[in-house]
Amino acid sequence: MKKNQDTFYKSSLSRWHDYYAYVPFSEKVFLDFKENLPTYINTIIYFGCGGCRNLIPFNGKYNLIGIDQVDIVIPPKELINFTYYKMDLAIEGFTLDIDLTNSLCISHGCFMYIEQHQQINIITDLKNKGCKNFLLQEYDNEISDYPGDYYPFENFHKFEKCMYHPNNIMHTWKQITY
Repeated sequence: MKKNQDTFYKSSLSRWHDYYAYVPFSEKVFLDFKENLPTYINTIIYFGCGGCRNLIPFNGKYNLIGIDQVDIVIPPKELINFTYYKMDLAIEGFTLDIDLTNSLCISHGCFMYIEQHQQINIITDLKNKGCKNFLLQEYDNEISDYPGDYYPFENFHKFEKCMYHPNNIMHTWKQITY
């Protein structure tokens, strides 16, 4: 590796190693939810930001799948074991060909990159494949610091809206079926 590539890899990898020491407000919701999930859930599917490091709280107990639109630094298997897919969610006809009956689908700052009709189509597809558990952390129009170049989350499916910390500029929508 070239020197600057090696430095980037080490700094990116440190975000995996130091996850619990430096969890930002926007990611604390994942720590809260890991203890309160239905016992039938065996798979966590994570869409979005942070190079899939928010799967760390679920490591060892669940089958983990990470999906993002960018290349990520894949950590060593002894740190976390997950399957990663690089996918462009904006492509019409996005689909994930697995049974989601026993899964939890999580997004974190991911749907803001795709238009509302695509957000709705993806969540509808996940529901049609059996998913009944969602934890979606996205921007919406009510957030004062909303980054204007992005698409706000469209809560078409009427998930419960929560705010977990006043310093968090993202809302969380959830649907958990026990």
